[in-house]
Amino acid sequence: MYEEFKQQLTDDRKAIIKRIEQEATYTDDKMNDPGELSHYDNHPADEGTELYFRGRDMAVRQQWEKHLHEIDEALKRIENGTYGICKKTGEKIPLERLRVQPTATTTVKAREKDERATDRPVEEEVLFELPEGDYNNYMDEDTSPDDDTTGYTEEFESFLSTGLNGYEGSDKVTFHRNKQYKRYTEEQE
Repeated sequence: MYEEFKQQLTDDRKAIIKRIEQEATYTDDKMNDPGELSHYDNHPADEGTELYFRGRDMAVRQQWEKHLHEIDEALKRIENGTYGICKKTGEKIPLERLRVQPTATTTVKAREKDERATDRPVEEEVLFELPEGDYNNYMDEDTSPDDDTTGYTEEFESFLSTGLNGYEGSDKVTFHRNKQYKRYTEEQE
């Protein structure tokens, strides 16, 4: 049933392998070419440009390798009979989606669910543990400099924090039982 997709994926795989091999030859040639023996007289912008191009080439190669891995996974799914089935919901992935993206592992609906906006502060995910309140209340300009909430956008930021690695789950959020927390809870009562 999925023979056209198998053929397309196989052709794409061959093309990507060819690109990676060509890129490897080009990169090896550039790396083995000593060019100038000294970079002493080179302008820093020239060095920066060379570094940028190397970084760009490495990023492109990584993308090709990632796509090659996705193709290999799709070919495995065709072989074991799970191709075209959404990993998240178990529903059948529409043929139209597979024609556009033959490596797709989810339906559009399941994919969109994963890609919801995450532009809110991560601390808000644990605020359900706090009493309800107005969390969009920005400090007004007449906040005195000796107020301990100076520098925080949201009032709860003075007593709610995450570690240095950022948000790692609601169980890793710390509530500091300080005077701002006490004042906040008193205001909520």
